[in-house]
Amino acid sequence: MGFRRQLISLAGAAAALAGCNTTNPEAVQTVAQPKTPVAKTLTSFTHAKTCMDHLLRQYGKTNILLTSDGVPDQTGQVSAGTRDMLIKALDDMSRTSHAFRFVDIDHTGLSSVFWIQNQVNQSFSVPPFYIRGSISQVDRNVTSDSIGGSISLPVVSIGASKDQIGSIITIDLQVGDLVKRQVIPGVTTTNTITVISKGQGLSADGLINQGAVSISLDNYTEEGTHQAIRTLLDYSLIELMGKFTKVPYQRCLELDSTDPAVMAGNRADFDRLKPAERLQAVQRALIAAGEYPGPADGILNRRFRDALNIAKANRNLIPNGRIDFDIFNTLANEGFLVSGPTTEVAVAARPGAAATVGSAPVGPAGYDPVGLRLTPPAGALTVGDAVRFGVTVTQAADLYCYYGFQDNGRPVVARVFPNRFQRDARVRPGQTVQIPGPHSDFTIEMAAAGIQESVACVATAKPYDDRTKPPVLREGDLTPLATAQTIPAVVDMHLAADRQFSSVQVANFMAR
Repeated sequence: MGFRRQLISLAGAAAALAGCNTTNPEAVQTVAQPKTPVAKTLTSFTHAKTCMDHLLRQYGKTNILLTSDGVPDQTGQVSAGTRDMLIKALDDMSRTSHAFRFVDIDHTGLSSVFWIQNQVNQSFSVPPFYIRGSISQVDRNVTSDSIGGSISLPVVSIGASKDQIGSIITIDLQVGDLVKRQVIPGVTTTNTITVISKGQGLSADGLINQGAVSISLDNYTEEGTHQAIRTLLDYSLIELMGKFTKVPYQRCLELDSTDPAVMAGNRADFDRLKPAERLQAVQRALIAAGEYPGPADGILNRRFRDALNIAKANRNLIPNGRIDFDIFNTLANEGFLVSGPTTEVAVAARPGAAATVGSAPVGPAGYDPVGLRLTPPAGALTVGDAVRFGVTVTQAADLYCYYGFQDNGRPVVARVFPNRFQRDARVRPGQTVQIPGPHSDFTIEMAAAGIQESVACVATAKPYDDRTKPPVLREGDLTPLATAQTIPAVVDMHLAADRQFSSVQVANFMAR
């Protein structure tokens, strides 16, 4: 009877436990909801893409039409939305520069663009360039490491093991001329990323009062294959578009934020801080960035929440009014937030501010070997207004400036510095060059309303020699150039001669 009563008691306890786990039907929809908030998709190259956006704007790259059939997986082992990833990466590099405009074409192939133009819409602009490529290589389990051991005693046995598996993924990309269907020489890239899977386990077996006890603990982590593809595609497109536009994209890849360990370190800092400390750290960072005029008092009031939402929206983050890792990581990568035990924030210059003379300036477009700054005309311009602009550098450099305008509807560019009145191209650190100069016998005037005019200045820390001198410098000053009719063409000639030690600033303006 005693044995039977024990079984009944155990059965009752089991039934009671089962009853406790019954879910209220009205709560099913709540239970089905994810318990983690929505977050923006970030990679270790998110900040580098923003840097490219600033760099492309600085170098006057804009409205480049591109299309693509995507980056298909030729190995058949990975299925990912690479075309959408590609479009997103190009958009991230065009938020302020408007450098790239992606032409969305039906996935029937690039030949469909001509069918669209000829049969559907005669005004359709055929993009002159296209991006092609593939996931060309996937090698799984290239490396496999395992270590384990156990200890056995009369009443207990303990074992442990640790495993690590490495796989690699390779992406090849190229830019082609759509009309000629030719890949542009030198505008190609191939890059590989390693995906690591780790596992560790602990087991124990023993005897307690003639009964057997077995415990097993396993922990397995795997880096996301598709996230790895997005990261690899971000990097590859920065390199590819840098080569294509001839801008010094290396400046953006030099950023500390491109190291995956930096994001991991920012995550560790974020998790270590208490919510009030995170709030105060972000407040101080936004104050340093010039985006919040209030105090760093650790209070999440309406005023700060509005400033936070604007800061998030400007960085393409979710403007939810919360201090989350996305804004924390972004501000840290921008140099405005340095977290630590005291949550102190580094004093940082607002993006675009002039660097200290003699320093190595690092702005939103990455390291600048010259620290060139172009100050365009201030205020609204009208037809007939004289245009004068100032140029400064933080490092000694040779300076060349050009003015682009239209003459009877035809684009024209002329070199306005150095010129016959200001012959010396060398500029000292901290010196402000006014163009036209105070003793120059020429003026620049706004000739027509509603037509964009431009100024481009190129400063190079390394003087040109006869072999590297751009063709535009072999022509005269203050007259239309024969070798280049547009500002982008002039900039490209200088970049072809030297992009690593050069800085470029382009300013556009229009008369009312």
